[in-house]
Amino acid sequence: MGLLSFGFGATGVAIGHSQNLLNAIEVAQNNFNSWNRHDADAIVAAFAEGGTYNNPNFDQPLTGQAIGDFAKSVWTAFPDMSLELISVGDTGGGLVAIQWVLHGTQTGPLQRRLATMSFCRII
Repeated sequence: MGLLSFGFGATGVAIGHSQNLLNAIEVAQNNFNSWNRHDADAIVAAFAEGGTYNNPNFDQPLTGQAIGDFAKSVWTAFPDMSLELISVGDTGGGLVAIQWVLHGTQTGPLQRRLATMSFCRII
């Protein structure tokens, strides 16, 4: 299964919002849904202060507004981007594993890569 496979990670994702306590799977699913809504503010808000987003294409983890800016750059490159949730599981200790597929057509540049105008599927 897969045209391209790589890992992403996040640390310091906020578990509690307002008076509602969310479990790790709910937090992960909410963040996943924020990506599908193209809601950079919600993605950033899901991270606790000092939380990081790790992407194999970056030398250093992203924090704060840099996480939202990255999300916006993905949507600029793939305006029709959507994530398909394949599976989600609690691995213990507040960690969650998610298997997902990104669908989208690259019509804009992303990280110094020119637009391909091609549909892609990233697994």
